[in-house]
Amino acid sequence: MDVNLGLNQVVWIKAQPTLGAPVWPTSSNLMKVIDHVKCDQEPIFFENKEWNSSLGKNPRISANGFKPGVFTLKCHMHSIGAGSTIVPDKVMESLFGKRSTPYSTVEFAPYTTLTDDSPVYFSMLVLNGLETKFVYDVVCEKGVFKWDVGSNADNLFSGQFDGEFTHMLYAGTDKLTQIEADNATTIHVVNGLRFDIGAKIVVGTSSPTGAHTISNIVGNNLTITPGLVTQQPKDAVVKGWVPGMTTLINVNHLFGQFGMFQDQVVGAGYANGFITVATLNYDNGWRADQKEKTDDGCPNRYAKGKRIITGTIDRYFRAAGTAARRETITQANKSMKLPMAFTTWASSAKDRGVFELVNCEFDEATKTGDVEQTQQLKFTAIPSSLGGDDECTATFD
Repeated sequence: MDVNLGLNQVVWIKAQPTLGAPVWPTSSNLMKVIDHVKCDQEPIFFENKEWNSSLGKNPRISANGFKPGVFTLKCHMHSIGAGSTIVPDKVMESLFGKRSTPYSTVEFAPYTTLTDDSPVYFSMLVLNGLETKFVYDVVCEKGVFKWDVGSNADNLFSGQFDGEFTHMLYAGTDKLTQIEADNATTIHVVNGLRFDIGAKIVVGTSSPTGAHTISNIVGNNLTITPGLVTQQPKDAVVKGWVPGMTTLINVNHLFGQFGMFQDQVVGAGYANGFITVATLNYDNGWRADQKEKTDDGCPNRYAKGKRIITGTIDRYFRAAGTAARRETITQANKSMKLPMAFTTWASSAKDRGVFELVNCEFDEATKTGDVEQTQQLKFTAIPSSLGGDDECTATFD
């Protein structure tokens, strides 16, 4: 392949129990995306301000360190069997903080403020055609979810997830510049700058269990562990390793198109209501701390921040909507449920989900439209009681 194909992007995500302990994924950790994956980490440079009798700019100075890496990925969300798992399971757990499986469901709930002193980590391998990026100490910090009514592709329920990571191991694509004997632990490539120490690679047809790991790089010479399984010819391709491409099975896409939500004045019964569009923005407050770094110049902890959960509901402006102004003024907070399912809600057991917000404050509603008007309600989710951690849960069955 001469020019990289942007559609050749696949992600594998694996649970990582502790900070600083990366876990390489397997084929079962595959997650397919629906947009370009952003996964980047900038090195840190300082400006050299010394005067050198020249109007030209001085060369910058390397800090031999890195800013927190950032990622963005977007995917359709699936429910796979009652009480089993959802896609993207580990990303959702990192975003919310708590994962449980009550009554054959999968439920995600917020971090507990006073006792959860670290976020939920995962490791992630991103294939982008000619390159692979393995990142670890990954934390999902933000999620955006959208319910869209109608009959177009946007009706498939999806999530956009953003977050940070501390370390990246990079592998590009290259080729051998000479014949390499079997058991060789040093291989010769065109450009050693295409690889990072620690990255896993494939060398031609040599396929040891778990691939080859680069343990050192000197110029264009890569030291690998284990050595080559078989002799490899000159020009054999050297590239990043990825697990197998398994096919997701028993998967049904969720739809947000049902045009219904449920709300209630706190303490009263739920009532169904029509919507046209709804969005939910979930920010758990965790951020990589740039003030503490390890010897390799990378961040080594995440700091807590305020959890902020907001959203909007769009609906046609009818008589019932004229209560919105006084509801805002009188703080008539409401609980809400936002559902999605594979077919109808009643017949989609094992293939449905619901986001539940126990206590929402509403801002002044806005109206748009020259003919039939729509009304947009903006809300902020708060705990059911002071000091609580129950603003939002997501349940799939």
